[in-house]
Amino acid sequence: MTRQLALILTSLIAATATDTLASEADPYSGIRSVAVISITGETLNFQTRGLTVLTDSEEEMPIPEWGIDKWMTASLTKALAARFQVKDANVDRAAVASCDFKRGCPDLAKPEGGVDAFIVVHKSEEPGPLRTTLMAKGIGVFFTSIITSKYNPTIHVDYVIDVVDAKTGKVLASGRNNTPALFMLTNDWPNKWQELSPQQQQIVKEIITDMIEKSLPTALANAKLPPPGGHIPRLLAPAYDPDVAAFVANTRTVAVLSVLGDRLYFVNPGNAFVTRTEANALAPSDWQVDAEAEKIVANSLAGRFVVKNIPLQSAALSQTVAKHSDPALPVDLPRSGSIDAYVLITKADVAEHLFPGIGLRHTTPVFNHETAVYADYAVAIVNARTLRQVAIYFVKIGEEAVPCLVARKFPSGLPECTVDESLWPKTPEPLTPDAAATIREKLSKILSTTLPESLLQLGLLP
Repeated sequence: MTRQLALILTSLIAATATDTLASEADPYSGIRSVAVISITGETLNFQTRGLTVLTDSEEEMPIPEWGIDKWMTASLTKALAARFQVKDANVDRAAVASCDFKRGCPDLAKPEGGVDAFIVVHKSEEPGPLRTTLMAKGIGVFFTSIITSKYNPTIHVDYVIDVVDAKTGKVLASGRNNTPALFMLTNDWPNKWQELSPQQQQIVKEIITDMIEKSLPTALANAKLPPPGGHIPRLLAPAYDPDVAAFVANTRTVAVLSVLGDRLYFVNPGNAFVTRTEANALAPSDWQVDAEAEKIVANSLAGRFVVKNIPLQSAALSQTVAKHSDPALPVDLPRSGSIDAYVLITKADVAEHLFPGIGLRHTTPVFNHETAVYADYAVAIVNARTLRQVAIYFVKIGEEAVPCLVARKFPSGLPECTVDESLWPKTPEPLTPDAAATIREKLSKILSTTLPESLLQLGLLP
């Protein structure tokens, strides 16, 4: 009898241990049905941090037309459908918005609500570096203003996915998107939303939506939810202009020209204590960045068009830096009757002398320096017979994830790969062999992942 009791107790202990381990490994072992609620994208936070609380300012701009919450709900529903039964959420959104998720959300405790848990996406609030009078709230832009100077206008995207037990209102798990603040704008931008030009407002919108798209898998993984499998619908789907689509549909032959890679830029964006510096030098002759870019684009287009090799040189285009806010390019190309269109890859810059073309960015606050290889370029379609610019697309941070260590402390808002600070040269040239090899490798990774996406956005891929 004693032996039997020992066996029974051993079995019960083992079963209990197995259940405990399973519960620890999977916080959702008892969850079968969920409802998704997103309260992230209703407003844009626009604020200025002054020297004291008396000079702080803040405004919330309604942005329901951006469709962020609708997209987030649809994307999470698709991502979670393989694991849970996803039902519609019949809840008071205002009550959910008032929850303190660090302590739970009793307003979501609905034992008869028809679901086991709620997946809630909401804004995160992070204090400023030295004080907490204002916080970077959810999505928005903040400025730091000291006396008469403004420094580093910053776009930020910070949200959390909380999984709330529908019976108790307790938070079962939480996942933050881990997207850092984005030092992106130049100091000449107005610090009021209404004072931004339509082009500037569009830039802010595109950067924010790109950051949300790219960070969603990380937030899901951090919440111990399955990351999205397959394609997530785009928040800003490619919107093909009918005239552009008609031109592309009638295009049969193209020539590809890159004037992106002849120079390498070295930029320290500066801050309140460090003066901005910029230098540039000829890229090493054996890099052949333009040849690589042309090959990537030509191979991508070969399935739809006849790609002709037309040797071209344009000194004027090599000096051109396309501005995101003013996309018209000076087209210094010969008219041609043998091709229908040029596909032109050129240097770009978000604003005057921010992060032009390809290069190395070196951000140096008091602590936590960061160095990264970046690329800012535009791809344009040009009518080869009339030399009319048909369309242009600027590379963005939300492209396919570049297979490298991305910037986490002070990202530029562009595709980039972090590198060791020792690669930052004391003078632009010459680069050490190790530095040159590393920078070239990172540029290749950036171009090979972002150029095909740029062609897709232009409607050039099959």
